[in-house]
Amino acid sequence: MANKKPILREKETRKFFELVKLKESFQVVGDIGMGKSKFLREMDEKNTSDSKLVYFDLNQLYKKDLQTFVEIFSKLLHSNENSLAGIEKKIEEYLGDYKSLYIMFDDIEVMNDCDKEVVNTIRSLRDNFKYKLCYVFGFRTGQEPDIRLSQLLTMAPYKLKLETLDNEEMKKTISYLAVRYNLKLNKKETDQIIKLSKGNPSNCKKLLLKKHFGEDLLITETDKDEKILEKAIMEMSKSEYLIFKKLIESKGKLVEKDDIAEILSPQSHGSGVSDAAISQIVKRVREACDENEINLVIKTKRGMGYYLV
Repeated sequence: MANKKPILREKETRKFFELVKLKESFQVVGDIGMGKSKFLREMDEKNTSDSKLVYFDLNQLYKKDLQTFVEIFSKLLHSNENSLAGIEKKIEEYLGDYKSLYIMFDDIEVMNDCDKEVVNTIRSLRDNFKYKLCYVFGFRTGQEPDIRLSQLLTMAPYKLKLETLDNEEMKKTISYLAVRYNLKLNKKETDQIIKLSKGNPSNCKKLLLKKHFGEDLLITETDKDEKILEKAIMEMSKSEYLIFKKLIESKGKLVEKDDIAEILSPQSHGSGVSDAAISQIVKRVREACDENEINLVIKTKRGMGYYLV
């Protein structure tokens, strides 16, 4: 018998589609590990008879300019034309089949670093298709978009918060992952994982992987690097955090520019990411470390890459 994924967050899902039914733009937010991106990706697979849903991971923007935004947006909409006119034409096609089209922009805080034209384009597209083209803006708690994006968030005033999973949802998650990891858990172990996870699905997965590898069922709080990463994830954008994590994991060893480029643009394996873009994001990582008293120094090896000391 197939190990089916558990149905979780039924309350949030009902609320999500009630907002879609009302043709309202809104925000989806969650703490670290709450599965915000997973939740939105799953919504992408649940078109209704009236609404088409499209998931847009803004971390795909390997450059933060309008041209890159249009290029990736066109691909997501399956447009043959790499232009704003082509995007508008494709939106019109979708709206011929559906009463509304929802674009779910995940990790909206990435747009803090985008050119102003990108933000203006998102707003003007919505104005051109008012009450038919709607947006969902997803972001992590503690990574709220800055004031530059306030004009977007005013279009989506309602905030759908992903709360911790309740005990029944945790049991479903543990049962599913236990089968996936070929684990047999007794009630005591299940209760222990529920308690330690604190309703966080990411913690649950981490604990079950520890169990799979025969490690103690504890979430490490004393490991220095892990503490630093826990702090960094609250203060950095997703791209900044992934680069910082790579530097931490390679501490003392060189992280080449090509590695950073691939983090910034995984879908193109780093192709098209300029040295200037790499330098700029490393600069922001350094600034975030300074501002948050993370006492690590990022050194540059000219022309090659970066390393931590």
